[in-house]
Amino acid sequence: MLSVKEIWYEFSEKLLGFIQSKVETDEDAQDILQDVFLKVSLKLDSFDPGSNLNAWLYTITRNQINDFYRERGKKKVPEIPVEDKQPLPFCCLDPHIASLPEKYRKVIFLSEVKGLKHAEIAASLGLSISAIKSRVVRGRELLKNKFVECCKYHLNAEGKLVGEPDCDSEHCNS
Repeated sequence: MLSVKEIWYEFSEKLLGFIQSKVETDEDAQDILQDVFLKVSLKLDSFDPGSNLNAWLYTITRNQINDFYRERGKKKVPEIPVEDKQPLPFCCLDPHIASLPEKYRKVIFLSEVKGLKHAEIAASLGLSISAIKSRVVRGRELLKNKFVECCKYHLNAEGKLVGEPDCDSEHCNS
C-alpha cells in the first residue's frame, strides 16, 4: 500500500491538471487539490488495496469539484464529460457508455460515473424517479452485454461481470 506522500508524488500533477480543467482559477484548483489529499489521508485506511487506486482518486476529485461548486451556490455544476474522466477498472467503459442510446447514456453517466442519486438525476433531466430507475436498470444491462460481447467478460451466477478483458475492438486497446 502506498503512503499519502507516495500518492502525492505519483498523482498530484495529473489531478491538478484535471481540476484546473474544471475550475476558473489556479487558486481554486490548488484548494480543491488540498481538499482531495486531506480526504485521501483520512480515508486511505479504508481503501481496498485490490481496488483501482486511480479510479478511487478521480472519484474523490470529482466529488470535491462538485462540492466546490455546491458550496459556492452555483445552480449548475459543470458536467464532467465521459472523455475527461480517467479510466475505471473496465478497459473500455468510456466508449461503451458513449455508444449507448442517448436516453440511457445520460442516466448511466450521471448515475455510474458521477454517482448522483436517482432523485438528483430525475430533477436535472425533468423525468420521474421511476423513469430514471428503469433507464438505469436497462442501461446497466446494455453495458453488461457490451462488456460480454466486446471484452470477453463473463457473467457469474449473480449476473455480475467477472474475468479479465480480452477486447476485440481497437478503442479498447488504446
